[in-house]
Amino acid sequence: MDAPPVNALTRTLNDELVLALDRICEMDEVRAAVIKGPAWWAAPTRRCACVPPAALLQTALDIAQVIASKSPISTRMGKHTMNLIEDMSLRDGYRYEQDMTAQIGKSEDAKEAQRAFAEKRAPVFTGR
Repeated sequence: MDAPPVNALTRTLNDELVLALDRICEMDEVRAAVIKGPAWWAAPTRRCACVPPAALLQTALDIAQVIASKSPISTRMGKHTMNLIEDMSLRDGYRYEQDMTAQIGKSEDAKEAQRAFAEKRAPVFTGR
């Protein structure tokens, strides 16, 4: 079975993958998200879950903390790109996303992330 097209994923799944920079380790998880839909993605093991009202604030703060720990420039450009490509064809959206990824890769934050990874330490992002 081939991988599902990117536009087959829900907007919630796309946003979490881009903004929180979650990684899907197995293609089976992507297939499950497409086949099973929102019910699978809202499972308690996922951060992007339906939670009881009493847990809503803490869940939102946890997600915000993950997003805040990432490069500000990558977060801004990722969100901007996701908003723009939503109405593009798959081909045009993919090309635009690749262009933005290349631009992010030239940033000081990208270089800091590479250094931090090599040095096995947490990155210190500047937003440049």
